[in-house]
Amino acid sequence: MSYQRCWIPDQVREVFTTESRQKARELFLCTHRPFQRIRVDFCKEETVSGPFTCEEQVRALIEAGALTADNRLFFIVGEAGSGKSELCQWLEYTIDISTRLPIHIPRSMTSAAHVVALLRQHLVQHEEVAALQRVPLSKQADYIMLSAVVLLYEHGSDILTPIKQWEPLLTSDALKAQLMEHLAAAQQGEWTHRLLPAAEYVGDWCGQYGITVTSEYLPTIWLELRHLLTQAMEQALWLGDLRHLLTRLSEQVIEQGRRPLLLLEDVTAFRILSDRLLDYLLDLTSGHFDAVIGVTTGFEKTQLARATIAGDLTHIHHRLRARLCLTDDQGRSYGLEEDVVELARTYLQAVKPDCASCPLQLHCDAMFGSYLYPFTETVLQRAFHNLAEEGNPRQTPRLFIEHVLGAALLSDTIPPITLDQSAYLVPPPALFRTNEVKNTYLQALLRWYGRIGETHISLDRRIATFWDIPTEPLSHGEMFQVDRAYVSAPPDAPVMQEDWHRELRELQEWLSAGGLYPNRETLKRGIERVLFHLGDPRSLASPHALSISHTDICYARGDERLPIFLGQGSGDQPMSRTVLKVQVTGTPAERGILEELAYLELSGAELAYVCRNLALTLAWAQHHWDAYHADIRNLLTDLLGGISVEHFILMAWKMVASLYNILSDPPLDLLSHAPMPHDYATITPWSPRHHWGCYRAGEKLAGWHETIRRLWVGLFTLRDTLIDQARYSAAQNDFDSQTVLTALINLPVPRVRTAPFKIRPTGQKLYDLLVPLQQYAEMLNQLDVVTAMQRDIQELDTYQAHLIQQEYIDLEQLRTHLLVLRWRCGEVGVVWREAWDHACDLFQTLGHDDLHTLRDQVTAAYQHGNALQAASGFDVWAYQRFQHTLRPIYTHPYWSAVTTCTRSSANFWMWPAPATVRRARC
Repeated sequence: MSYQRCWIPDQVREVFTTESRQKARELFLCTHRPFQRIRVDFCKEETVSGPFTCEEQVRALIEAGALTADNRLFFIVGEAGSGKSELCQWLEYTIDISTRLPIHIPRSMTSAAHVVALLRQHLVQHEEVAALQRVPLSKQADYIMLSAVVLLYEHGSDILTPIKQWEPLLTSDALKAQLMEHLAAAQQGEWTHRLLPAAEYVGDWCGQYGITVTSEYLPTIWLELRHLLTQAMEQALWLGDLRHLLTRLSEQVIEQGRRPLLLLEDVTAFRILSDRLLDYLLDLTSGHFDAVIGVTTGFEKTQLARATIAGDLTHIHHRLRARLCLTDDQGRSYGLEEDVVELARTYLQAVKPDCASCPLQLHCDAMFGSYLYPFTETVLQRAFHNLAEEGNPRQTPRLFIEHVLGAALLSDTIPPITLDQSAYLVPPPALFRTNEVKNTYLQALLRWYGRIGETHISLDRRIATFWDIPTEPLSHGEMFQVDRAYVSAPPDAPVMQEDWHRELRELQEWLSAGGLYPNRETLKRGIERVLFHLGDPRSLASPHALSISHTDICYARGDERLPIFLGQGSGDQPMSRTVLKVQVTGTPAERGILEELAYLELSGAELAYVCRNLALTLAWAQHHWDAYHADIRNLLTDLLGGISVEHFILMAWKMVASLYNILSDPPLDLLSHAPMPHDYATITPWSPRHHWGCYRAGEKLAGWHETIRRLWVGLFTLRDTLIDQARYSAAQNDFDSQTVLTALINLPVPRVRTAPFKIRPTGQKLYDLLVPLQQYAEMLNQLDVVTAMQRDIQELDTYQAHLIQQEYIDLEQLRTHLLVLRWRCGEVGVVWREAWDHACDLFQTLGHDDLHTLRDQVTAAYQHGNALQAASGFDVWAYQRFQHTLRPIYTHPYWSAVTTCTRSSANFWMWPAPATVRRARC
């Protein structure tokens, strides 16, 4: 890589200085670009109309004032480096000196002694008037030193402590000599003279007066002393009659037929001087000055209002003739954007020879543009837009001239590398895939010099060749080009944010070097979009489930946003055991994909429009989707004591299905959407008399029937009426109900109370479902099914014996006796009860066939119970199914009628109830 330079560095430093006063008149006028757009905030003169004006009209505005008019003030407002000094210097050089006497006070002239001497130079007999009106220099020096001591005692200093040890130094002869030398130099017009120009002076004095100062601390002491002496000098010198000095100057210039024109580049550079000078100028009848005052943006509101006695900014504005602005609210100079190329060409012409007379014969104009080498119009515009100061965009002439043009010309490396390393430039993002351009110099050249088209970024191949940067195999004739990674958004896409280049650049810097990534949320939202394109990885339902009635268990930390962790020190908090996140490390292999995903979020376009290789992007997303989903599954399995989500839902459904006697496998009842009975007592297999624990726990679990049904649908179905047979069979293959039941019983449920899992969309906590499940599991485990079965068989045997005894009962005679009993009960003093009507009505319709059918049911149940009891696989699930077969027998109305007759027989002799009949269970 070679960088040919056809200019002289010393000449570049002379031309590209940011101080207008440091240039000769001819050089200044050669490099000056006219201010064509100056915003008129307000103007009381009729010569200016419209929102914008130019420098020629500003000069005409100043020259339009009458000779004996009172003070006229003009504010030039703008950011630092916006051209206030340039405009003041131009006015000094071009103003009509036959009508105006320009007195230019530059920003660098901050010493009160210098300003006093400058004003005195324009007096006819200034040699007779000292700074303090006839006070000798030695007395002035004494007065300044005494003022410094007073200021130190009054206001104190965190650095010059203790104060007493510094008082001898501040009143020493050595310091007095320095002050007298500075005052004399100011009177002779030596503006470059500095008070205490080096820290060594202070070091020697400290040694003489026994003040111990370390070498590291000496520069701080030196700066603090200079600041203290500057304040003292301003106070001491301006205690003279400033109004008298300015009034005399105004009167003498008016006698010459001219008005004094005071050009104050930046009022913010002065302290007491600005206060007292403004007090004089704002007293409009005190003189006949035209004053052009430069004001840095924001200084009016923060400091300038304090300059007057009233302290009111409105008071100042009412006395202004015009307020003119050079920059907008964003710190951009008006008109500079359109003129930036010509501004650069003007400055480059001042330091470069003509191509015909160039000793190097580079012939660079053909590839870079006339008088633009080593720049092109593209890089000048791009660098101007990317100027920044202290982290904020700031497009001003000073920054552009010093940190773009001057920095590139004085550097030993080619401009794209210099611009990349500048602290005042924000490098533009690479709008191409960096893995396609391996050479870092070529990458920088493309970012700064490349022309951005709809589909490609192209560059004149001769520029790269000129600097010995290889371009193969991307060359295409005289141009080489690379595909754009981020094309224009489609017409129907949302409008992109204005700062999308900045966010993309931050991403590329993080991918290249790691470190803090401020706008990482943009990348996270792009990653989230592509992951959600594959489904929600936080959901533990089947990704293929399309049923609208399903629910799912989901990882609920992060609310609606997907928790994502970006590595390489981006500023994200890493994941923990229970705080799970999608892990994205930003490896070189995934750089292109991550840039695409950030642009996906910024542009609002679709995946197919942004992703160059959609299959590759989706494969990357599927890998991270699977990894994050697996982490969530493993966390839930750990919280459930080793129970997978499939086995958990299978067990939950098995428990609730056993309550409802749903026995099909797979449970086709799930798909019917038939409403289940709401009365738990009519469906439960448990008796509140014999199985009280199971009855109560089952009643609580029955309330979760619909939720568990929907969980099963979400995990094992494709649609409402189509089971995912492969997924269901795989879960059933290794499902052992007894093992899962035992694990569920031993599960420490309180540990799951704060677990980040919920049932969606109902929002119920998984803990709320686990509690009734575990309680019911414990009751099932505590139930002694062998003893319970023996009791049921004995009861069935009793029922069977009773029904056999009723084989030869005369039902007609029974009905007759019941009717007679109802009509004649009052004769024996018995009141007939309405509850007995049901039994009488039943016996009125009961026949022998009904009794035979009931006896056959009891006999069949009795035989089935004996067979189950003898079987080897008899367990609680088989016992529940057996209980469901007994429910039609136990709930038969015959038993309630027999019970009613038995209870009423105590009042009547005619009813010989069998002693063996027992109360039927409800």
